[in-house]
Amino acid sequence: MSDQHSPQTELRDPATPAQRLAEIAATNPELGADIARHPNVYDGLLDWLAQYGDEGARAAVAQRRGSAAAAAAGIPAGTPAAPQGTPAAPQGNPAAPQEYPAAPEGAPVIPQGAQAAGFAGAAPAVAGQPAAPKKKSKKGLTTALIAGGLVVVLGGGGAVWAVNSILGGEKSPDAAADKLFEGALKLDPIALYTAMSPTEVKPLEEALKQLEDMPTSSEEDAKSIQETLNSVLDAIEITTDGLEYRTDELMDGVSRVSLVDGTLEIDADTDELGDALREFMEVSMRVSLEQSGYYSDDEIDELLDESLDSQIDFMLDGLESELPYQVDFSEMWDSQLADKERVDISEDDPLIGQGYPLSVITVDEGGWYTSPLLTGVDLAAGQAMIQGGYSYGDSLIDAEKFGSPEDAAHGFADGLEAFVSNGDYEAFASALPLAERRAVSLYGPALADLGANEDASLSDFDVEVEKSGGLTGLRISNLEFLRGDTVTGTYSHPCFEDQYSGEQCIDDVPALKLLGLDEALPIAIQEDGGWFVSPTATVGNVLAIATKNLAQLIEDDELDKLFEF
Repeated sequence: MSDQHSPQTELRDPATPAQRLAEIAATNPELGADIARHPNVYDGLLDWLAQYGDEGARAAVAQRRGSAAAAAAGIPAGTPAAPQGTPAAPQGNPAAPQEYPAAPEGAPVIPQGAQAAGFAGAAPAVAGQPAAPKKKSKKGLTTALIAGGLVVVLGGGGAVWAVNSILGGEKSPDAAADKLFEGALKLDPIALYTAMSPTEVKPLEEALKQLEDMPTSSEEDAKSIQETLNSVLDAIEITTDGLEYRTDELMDGVSRVSLVDGTLEIDADTDELGDALREFMEVSMRVSLEQSGYYSDDEIDELLDESLDSQIDFMLDGLESELPYQVDFSEMWDSQLADKERVDISEDDPLIGQGYPLSVITVDEGGWYTSPLLTGVDLAAGQAMIQGGYSYGDSLIDAEKFGSPEDAAHGFADGLEAFVSNGDYEAFASALPLAERRAVSLYGPALADLGANEDASLSDFDVEVEKSGGLTGLRISNLEFLRGDTVTGTYSHPCFEDQYSGEQCIDDVPALKLLGLDEALPIAIQEDGGWFVSPTATVGNVLAIATKNLAQLIEDDELDKLFEF
């Protein structure tokens, strides 16, 4: 008996929406050729299949676009141009979907929890090799320009959150960074998402999925926004040439990659861009104002008439005289070297790239990914390391794998106490899952001297495990914070009591109660055969709960309650 809801069945249905096609592309990459032939496939997904798809998918994209180009030129689809005097050969059958190939020998091992993958980003240009040909893209100028519309489009069909590292990692730190940079230039959310460390992104996945429940634009509105957004992007041309990267190993399995050479040029027809921007902003702002429920159609028309022209004029004022806008990355890197030379950082020091705006930190998780956590932390902690004369940690600290969620909670508390009382960052790191343990291992030497308080300690406490929606929550009670023999505070979820302010509870604050944050518990996760308290998953849980309840308030037209005191 066939599965009526299988991806193969959905692809045979011409009514399957574009959102679902993107989800199938993410979770079933072997079906890329069938997706490319579907009537509802959109240009962005075809671009993605052409870049990351297998041979069958790329052939299907090429055939579809070749047929479209032929139709536009008045040539029958599939009719190849024949040499003079030679009859045109008959068109063969369309390229059939190929069986998904096994990972080649030597391919990176895919981290636990990820699916098989056979895609890889383009290799970056490397010093000493012939300069790469110029790459042209009309997909993106600045995040600020299109962020509003992109959020609306993704909110209307959050297919990108279904991906979660299924493509596997890259073969080198350079390739991981290149995938991120190219994804940013092309505004490719799937490339951006899959370039990031699975251990850092996966704990946030539940919160991201909650975006799908947010009241957003209808499919018709989303299509209009996407079409006008495409017009904006078509008016912009970005050209990169000769990109080169520098890699500095910070710790085993952790490297910083900096874009140090090459050029970027941004150009646009300002008249075309202005017209496209006006249309895009009018459509997207109208949808947003309609969804707010606060304005009538006449009021929306009045607001748009009053604001659109001035906003467009402000955005385009002086832009024409600045175009084409050019960036020479070698000049930026030379400036970075000069800045670090002033603080006695030599060019071969791993800290040389700290604070450089075009660098990311990459991590090896069976394949190379970019690390949002380490990249962000390095902006602050790296500068403190330079000022304090510290170096990065040498290696990843071994994990202490706990046998249960309760043990993980107590182990986390013991590690935190050791760190706060005597600066023992290794004890703290050992109680953490990989993402956070890696960060503490890397920056531990700079953390060890952060004002250890030998009198500080934590009492024993009670832990009640609560499982819901695939998550393991930890309800903590009777946890005392001590300084010597004096109790300075007591925590029993959702309340904290100290000797100065008395008891304060989350559910006593109406806005926090409405968002459900009184039920947001610390989260324990299983990783590599043990249990750990995950700060990242805990933040993700808070965001997921708040987003879900915010969506309900919007749906019930009760958003005003958040601002009642």
